[in-house]
Amino acid sequence: MQRYHSTPSIKHHLTWFALVMVGLLSLTILSDTAAQGNPTTITAFQTTATTVSRQTLADGTARIPVTWSVSNRPITANLYFEQYMPQTNEFFNVELPRPWTWVNSAGDGIVAPLLPSISGDTVELRLRVVSWLNGTVLTESSITLPIVDVEPTITEYTSLSDSVPASLLQSRAASVPVRWTVAHRPADTNLVFEQIMPGGAVRNVEFPRADPFVSSTGIGALNPYYPGATVDQLRFQLRLVNLLTNATVDSVEITLDMDNQPVTPRISRFMSPSVAVSRSALINGTANIPVSWTALNRPTNSNLYFEQILTNGNSVNVEFPRTDPYVSSIGNGAVRPVLPGGNADRVQLRVRLADLTTGATLATDSLFLNIVNDTNVANLSVTPLIAQPGALLEVAWDVPNTDRVRINWQYQQNGGTVNEPINGLDGDLQASGQTTLQIPTTISNDTITFTITEPTNTASPVTVSIGDVQVNDFTVTPATAQPGDTVEISWQTYGTPAITLWMESPGWTGARLVPGTDNPPLTNQGVTSVQIPDDAATTVNFQLRPANTQQTIAVEIVTLVKDCTYPWLADLDQGDVCADTAPNSAQAAYQPFEGGFMIWRDGKIWVFDNYGTHPVVIDTYTGGPVVWSETPPDGLYQPINGFGTAWVNNDAIREGIGWATAPEQSYIMSYHSGPTTLNGVQGRVFTFTLPDDRAVRVFEGGGLITSWTVGS
Repeated sequence: MQRYHSTPSIKHHLTWFALVMVGLLSLTILSDTAAQGNPTTITAFQTTATTVSRQTLADGTARIPVTWSVSNRPITANLYFEQYMPQTNEFFNVELPRPWTWVNSAGDGIVAPLLPSISGDTVELRLRVVSWLNGTVLTESSITLPIVDVEPTITEYTSLSDSVPASLLQSRAASVPVRWTVAHRPADTNLVFEQIMPGGAVRNVEFPRADPFVSSTGIGALNPYYPGATVDQLRFQLRLVNLLTNATVDSVEITLDMDNQPVTPRISRFMSPSVAVSRSALINGTANIPVSWTALNRPTNSNLYFEQILTNGNSVNVEFPRTDPYVSSIGNGAVRPVLPGGNADRVQLRVRLADLTTGATLATDSLFLNIVNDTNVANLSVTPLIAQPGALLEVAWDVPNTDRVRINWQYQQNGGTVNEPINGLDGDLQASGQTTLQIPTTISNDTITFTITEPTNTASPVTVSIGDVQVNDFTVTPATAQPGDTVEISWQTYGTPAITLWMESPGWTGARLVPGTDNPPLTNQGVTSVQIPDDAATTVNFQLRPANTQQTIAVEIVTLVKDCTYPWLADLDQGDVCADTAPNSAQAAYQPFEGGFMIWRDGKIWVFDNYGTHPVVIDTYTGGPVVWSETPPDGLYQPINGFGTAWVNNDAIREGIGWATAPEQSYIMSYHSGPTTLNGVQGRVFTFTLPDDRAVRVFEGGGLITSWTVGS
């Protein structure tokens, strides 16, 4: 009998076949090793645990950390963790489920021992190294732990917040993150989260959920009540109760301050993958610009509005028509800008958070798009429209109904006017094309004008201004990190088609180019992740520079910290990886499937199945029904919305995860992450909660989910 089992897939069978073939080829090596007197040896098998609780053994919740090391191990052998039952002379596998059966020769992990079937006072764990070829035990080692009887205890109940805003309590919009741990918990108990009101009344402060069971270790959120203006502290208690008698087995109380200061709403993100918009699309009303946004500390009686600031200072709404006017705090969508008026060469888009009752503006953020000059007859565009002498310009044109085009550029140089074809003396160009030009370093005026001279009257001239590049956004998050951590850099510039990123730290001989940002250079708007070098000290100054220049136009500083500041919201073998921040809260969605589950958060869909790795999918759902040719079996569901779009459009996802076993549900997710490297791939360890408060640890690297574990 074994605790561990798995469902093999084609990938698993192929993997085992390959390993067996390698093993057969390794027989000669094994013989040589044995002949040289180098036997396989377990050099370490130990645990930090000193005892194991009888109650957790009985409940099936006992978890023992172990560390091991094996030397001279053949490639045809694997490691097995077992428990010996001396009363019946049986061995039971005590490994936790995992995607792969292979165990490294050295490492640390968790085993799940059982209560001996016949009364005993010890647990004996055994590590064996066994040949796959013939089942020979090459070596083994044991650990013995005494079984103890202990009382169930709430060992931790803390809040991740120091205070709760009174304004959110009054509207019942407060969400208080808490962490808890219960040791030696009986199976017939549950946890209850309550608030002790003035006068002694007790009120349940749990958010609604489908499953009432609460895990013994986790992180979640309370939905507290407003206690009145005369109270300056909130009292919360956590009780462990017997499910049959409702008797309190153990309880712990914590207090938090009630903050009477108003909470400041803010827009933390407003971005677009587009960097330009066609002038003809603005004129014709056909512009369609994708945007994404995040609003924090948003009051319940508020909404988001997407607007455009015109050249006269007025604003117009640029939202597409829809039946529901409400806009979620986090999302993706599209706006339809208009021609801003005058000779404007860019569009300013704004997202505004406003009070629904008073109309007062609570928070705003803006982004800018270059206007690409074109007409119905011809198109001529130059990027950027602001640049320095010596900078590169991208010139593109498309002139229909002709086989020959001539484009001139005009500027002042050495006291005279230069007006010549952009391609030299010949001047003739194909009807459609693009080229790169360098602004002369000796230019003496402040503009360059590009004109299609043949055929005439086909497109408006384009003027490039000589001046400083404008930086609309340059942000590095988080602001504190450790050497080896990964930070996220976002930027948006105006006046340069491409940029490079540099970094500098005390003790370095100079600034270093951020790898991967110069070949080719980055576009003038985007987001990238950068790993802080191990030799960085104290601070890292991240610098934004136009491509092919040494001019720094923006600087952001990341302060380095030495130790892990934030504990993980659940201990799921994150190893030595530190979380960047305390757990955050976000709106999320969850749906279970036959072969796993899907998670949506912040416009991305994460697919978790038992058969392989999948990319993190961008949510492309824009509305309407999601159609699939087959009907789900009774009791199963076809996913809809964003989950359905990813499921229908990706054969690997659909075949790997199967039909949904329940409808999707929204919930408030607690999450945070930290940078790491797995098998040479840089990525991040994410830990987040599910609707039933179980925690998930996932490694995401190279845009793929490659390893994940769900806690109890």
